[in-house]
Amino acid sequence: DGSVSISGRVEHPSESGDGVRCSVVHRSGGNVRLIRSWTVAKGSAATLIEHIKLKEGDTVEFVTDCRTGPSHDSFKWQVTLTQYPKRQKHSSERSFSGPQPQSLGPTAILCQALLACNELAFVD
Repeated sequence: DGSVSISGRVEHPSESGDGVRCSVVHRSGGNVRLIRSWTVAKGSAATLIEHIKLKEGDTVEFVTDCRTGPSHDSFKWQVTLTQYPKRQKHSSERSFSGPQPQSLGPTAILCQALLACNELAFVD
């Protein structure tokens, strides 16, 4: 049990599109609660939340959606979570990355090439 605070910045660098909506959601048992939401189009916004109280087993989720259309909706959202009472910091860049992809072997490269060729894409 404890709490976390969140600080970060979300960026929508494209000059096109309608931007993205970024939300922080707290799940506790069967309950889901929207903590905060930001809409960013053609710019950036600070994403700050003071202390979210958590119990063991709760989750904090970061959700991004494309609003009305998916065109030009690339974004970058970096956050730092500070865990209390320990005051431990967790960076999304360093602490929340998955395993690095392994390079493809010769057979997998051949399969990718075959799937991309016209002879397989346009079978009569």
